[in-house]
Amino acid sequence: MKNCSICKRTVDAENAPILAMGGFGNPRFLCDECASDVESALYGRDAEKIEESMQSLSKKLAASSNDDGLTVETVSDIFAKAGERAKAIKNGTYDFSEDESEEEEGFDDIPEELQESEEDIELDRKDAEAAKKIDKISNWITLGIMVAALAFLVVRFLL
Repeated sequence: MKNCSICKRTVDAENAPILAMGGFGNPRFLCDECASDVESALYGRDAEKIEESMQSLSKKLAASSNDDGLTVETVSDIFAKAGERAKAIKNGTYDFSEDESEEEEGFDDIPEELQESEEDIELDRKDAEAAKKIDKISNWITLGIMVAALAFLVVRFLL
């Protein structure tokens, strides 16, 4: 069990959302309540709700006396983005279609130059066939050695 990086509540590290990744790949986890506040601050459609989420996160961070630089920096970045968003929503200048386009971009799209080519696929297939043949040969050799060892033991102890 790990602690929430903002409020220090105990969270299940298997299912907990991650706020940020620190040095050496150490994740900064979030509890469900803090994750909801972060989500509301970054993607909320109501300026008052965004501000409430920011205040809630701020109070939790202060109450936990958190001195983790990465967590404080990440939350500060979230506050900056959320503040700009809330201000634009209040002014009526925020374009919500940008949110939808960000969701569509995602990380699932692999750039064309990084996609596997036909030559790569063919090379992988040939490598797999060669590995299969080598595996079959090594299995037969191992079986032969085991049969020879068993025959040696039978001859040695029975005769």
